Amino acid sequence: MLARHATVDDVAAIKALVDWGASIGELVPCPAEELAERLDQFWVVADLDQILGVCALRPVAENLAELCSLETAKTLGLTIPQSVLGRADQVIE
Repeated sequence: MLARHATVDDVAAIKALVDWGASIGELVPCPAEELAERLDQFWVVADLDQILGVCALRPVAENLAELCSLETAKTLGLTIPQSVLGRADQVIE
């Protein structure tokens, strides 16, 4: 598994995970257009060509970001937050 910044090619998979999370009350629905506009905030965990999870780091202040839109297709435990938070300095510089 690899944690990486999301790309335009990931928007459909991100949207599917966010929609699934919204359907079970874990996330707020979000249109694909808005996800694409905020793509620079999103990270994905991928295994080969399959997106297994997503989260966003949204800057809220200097040197501070909020972890949000966290959803997984599988039980990954803390893999996504740990992977992304390890790279948080790239977001809040």
